[in-house]
Amino acid sequence: YISLDIQEFLNLDKERFTGLLNDPSRQTQAWENQRVHLQSVLKNIEGRIIFEYGFPGLQRVIDVILLVKGLIFVLEYKNWETEYKGTDKRQALGYALRLKFFHNKSNERPIIPILVATDAEETKSDDFVEDDVWDTICCNSANLRTAIDKFCNSHGISCDRDWENEWENGNLIDSSVVIENL
Repeated sequence: YISLDIQEFLNLDKERFTGLLNDPSRQTQAWENQRVHLQSVLKNIEGRIIFEYGFPGLQRVIDVILLVKGLIFVLEYKNWETEYKGTDKRQALGYALRLKFFHNKSNERPIIPILVATDAEETKSDDFVEDDVWDTICCNSANLRTAIDKFCNSHGISCDRDWENEWENGNLIDSSVVIENL
């Protein structure tokens, strides 16, 4: 994965960004769409952005994690998607739950999974939360910033930015091993 200060990320150009990801098997066009979109969305936000965060023993990765104001945002991008599919919502929520229960620095922080179906219509999401993990919030390209601001204003905390490094250096347990041993 790659991890950057949001302000550093805002200044990345296409070549540097895709060079950091450095995996020819991935779809660079989707990454470029995310880079351009997030550089516009994250202006004037302090925090950390992490791309392609993987779990031990799992083939999938979280597209984007934002660490902002003591909150953990899990973004699952569906570029050019025009609807919010149930499988995609469950995927985002599943990532959030894996962080909650298998990443030792996530279990004390609110986690907000967000499905970004870039070309979908705007929709209202329920604000259901259990154990500091929200139900998946559905956003499109136009309203992602509004959702981030809403959570930062209502649930964000004033904290020093050291927690971001602590989170990034936290321990992630191989959940496939835990499940096999049950």
